[in-house]
Order: sequence, then C-alpha cells, then structure tokens
Amino acid sequence: MKRKIFLLTLLSLLLPMIANAYDAEINGIYYNFLEDEAEVTYQKQNQAYYSGIVAIPSSVVYNDRTYTVTSIGNKAFYACRGLTSVTIPSSVTSIGDNAFYNCSSLTSVAIPFGLTSIGNSAFYNCSSLTSVTIPNSVTSIGDNAFSGCGLKSINSYIEEPFTCRAFNNNAYNTATLYVPFGSIEKYQTTNGWKNFKNIKEMPQEKTNLVLWTKNGLVVAFALSKKPKITFTETDLQITGEDFDVTYPLDKMVRYTYETEDDATAIKDIQTEEVSFKLTGESLLFPILKANSTVSVYSLDGMLIFKKTVSQDGEYAFPLSNLNTGVYLVSVNGLTYKIVKK
Repeated sequence: MKRKIFLLTLLSLLLPMIANAYDAEINGIYYNFLEDEAEVTYQKQNQAYYSGIVAIPSSVVYNDRTYTVTSIGNKAFYACRGLTSVTIPSSVTSIGDNAFYNCSSLTSVAIPFGLTSIGNSAFYNCSSLTSVTIPNSVTSIGDNAFSGCGLKSINSYIEEPFTCRAFNNNAYNTATLYVPFGSIEKYQTTNGWKNFKNIKEMPQEKTNLVLWTKNGLVVAFALSKKPKITFTETDLQITGEDFDVTYPLDKMVRYTYETEDDATAIKDIQTEEVSFKLTGESLLFPILKANSTVSVYSLDGMLIFKKTVSQDGEYAFPLSNLNTGVYLVSVNGLTYKIVKK
C-alpha cells in the first residue's frame, strides 16, 4: 500500500514536469533547444496560451547563446482560439503535426519561402483562414493539413505538384487554386490537387526590365541579370551582373517590367556588354558578332548613322563628320554614352 502511495505521489510530481516540457520562455513564446536550433512549442500541452498577433523571430538568445528558430513543433499552437495572426520567419523549415489545430480565429498566416514540410492536420479547422500561400520550397504537406479551413483562395507556387491529401471537399468545391504559369496541366492530373473545381494560372512572371526612349529605342535587361536602377540629376544608370550603362533622363519616356511575350517590340534581346573605344576619328570595336547593329544618336535623339555587320570581326566606324560633344551609341539594344573631343 505504501509503495502504491509512493508511486502515485511520484507520478503526480512528474506530470506537471511532462506537461511543461519546454526549455525557455522568451518574449512570450516557448522554445525547446537542440544544439544551435530552437523549436517553438507550447506552455502546457493541449492548453491554449497564445492569442492575438504572434511574430516568431528568426533567432533567439538564451543564456548568452544564440539559437536559430527552425521549426514549429507538434501542437505548438493547439486550440489557441484567440490567435488571430502569425508571422513565420524564413529560418523555419517545418511546421509540425497539429501545430495550429483548431485555431478558429486565425485569419492570417505568412508561410515563408524556405519552409519544406507542413505536418498532418497542421491547420485543421482554422475556420477563419480564408487564404493561404504555399511557397515553391514546400516538398510535403501532411494529411488534412488544411481541412476544415474557410479557404476561398490558395496560391500554390509549387512548380512540380506532388500527391497530397491536405484539403477537404469544402475547399475543392469553393476555393480557387492559383498555380504557377504553365503548370495548370500538372495540377489537373495530380492527386490532391486535381479535385479543385476552379484552378487558374497566375500571370506570367515578369522577365525583363524594359526602357523606352524618346527616339523610339527600346532596351531590355533580363531580370535574371539583377539589373539595379539608380538616378543622378541628369542620368538614369542601370547596373547588373555584367553591364553598367547610363541614359540621359531627358531622353527617357518610361521604364516597365515586361514578360517576353509582352515585349513584342524588342528584338534580339541582349545584355552582354560590348567592348569598344574611341580611336582618333573612329569608333573601334575589337569584336562584333554577325548581325550586330551599331547606331549613333545625338543627345536630342537624332539618328546620325546606323550599320549592321554581316559577319564576326573587328570594325571601325568613322566619326570624322561629328562635332565635338556627347553622343549615344546603341549596340544590339544596349546604349552607351561617348564624348568626342
């Protein structure tokens, strides 16, 4: 009998320790630590603690040690019915099972690029959640992850959809699934996605920075080259991975962001910088590729001469008839400023 009483007493002492199994509370959020990583967890299992707006940091400091927040643990926000919004940092790669289960007031969740897995029933019965964005980094979504939500729109950036059972009939019948441009057929043939009655493609992503000048010149820079625009009092400068060009502001009409299909006026788009120099009374190009076009304009936009070369080689264009001053040289869609002295 004494032994039974002792065991019951020991168990009663251990249960609170088990229920409060977290390593630290920092600014109102509970964490467990493993080596240099932190996982968001609960205060007490199955007891709602979090409410209102919660912004999870990308890292926390505890006992003079910095931990990167990499996961949201199982049941971390379980049944937190007062939780309305949560921001998840890009450092988080996984959301655990039942992490936001029955958070019925949750209206906004920012799922970052970098997240790879969403657990079973992670957002189950989040009935106030009407929209969700799933980044392309996600590679697995657990069963019923979004079942019971009030979803009206789902933005999936996953380019290669995989089989999942994350949604229920309510979402299939009433929500609009937006998918990357060119991927609609993949979604229409993949289990777990093909059930949506309304699947639409997102607009094609912009691929070019396009400059429009008063003299009719249209110049395109591939966004993959990371063009950066800066302004001075008189010029617009564009720098990128392999180019650095300048245009007079008073000769510019506008700049826009376009797709390949939109930029119908752009031919032979080229962003590779062309090497040339002024030599005496000539504009010397050590190498020009076949079909390259060289044009020289005055600053007021008047075309002075234009030449298209027929084969690869070195070319020199005479400038003897030009007065001293500043001119624009256009080569295959890129424009450079030169000064003739």
